[in-house]
This record gives sequence, C-alpha cells and structure tokens, in this order.
Amino acid sequence: MGAVANVGPAVLLARNTRHPVGVELQPFDFWVHVRPGGRRDALEGAHDGVLAVRVVEPPTEGRANHAVCKVLAGAFGVARLDVKVVGGRTGKRKLIRIYGEPVLLARRLAELLGDPGSESSVAGSSS
Repeated sequence: MGAVANVGPAVLLARNTRHPVGVELQPFDFWVHVRPGGRRDALEGAHDGVLAVRVVEPPTEGRANHAVCKVLAGAFGVARLDVKVVGGRTGKRKLIRIYGEPVLLARRLAELLGDPGSESSVAGSSS
C-alpha cells in the first residue's frame, strides 16, 4: 500500500484508463433510430437519415439503451464505456455520444449509413 501512496494522481489515471497515455478522446455525437424487441441485435442502415439499430432487449429499465451502446461499440471498434446515450433516453430516436477520433468515427458512420459522402445524421449538421 505504501508504494501506491507515493504515486502521483496522473500516474494512477494513466494506469486505470482504457486508452494509451497521451491519446485525447473527443466526443462525436450522432442520432440513431432504435427498434427494440427484435429477434437479433443488428445495424440496419439508414432510417429517415439516421442509423437504425435493432436490439433484442425490450425498452424497459434502460435495457435497450444498454444494448444499443454495446452494438454501436462493436460497430465502431471502441470500448462499451466510450458509448453513451445522451439524449432521447425514452424515445426511439436517441442522441449517441462516442468518445474517440471524430474523423474516423464520422467515416465509419458514413459507411454504416451506406453513403460515404453522408454526414446528415451527425448532431449539429444541417440536413
């Protein structure tokens, strides 16, 4: 225990993070349309200009939101804890925030939407 007391907070933080030291993660926000209660978890391309996500979990007690974050983490290649529902917690349309490299995340979102030039579902961009 004595060795830990001599270590500064910056070193402790570096040991306990999910990412390499020196990597600064940026928030990347976008909208999704959630279809809970499906037969399987899946990304279903574009729906009204946003990414459609189908999950098995029902929309009760945040279970569908948790499943959406898990599906999106896998699709974007980030840790589950780097994906958050920040808006629309009780609706089908949700604002998602992923922490990572925004340029790479935007490129991946465009691929998932099926249109490499599309950025219409990114929060804050005009349609």
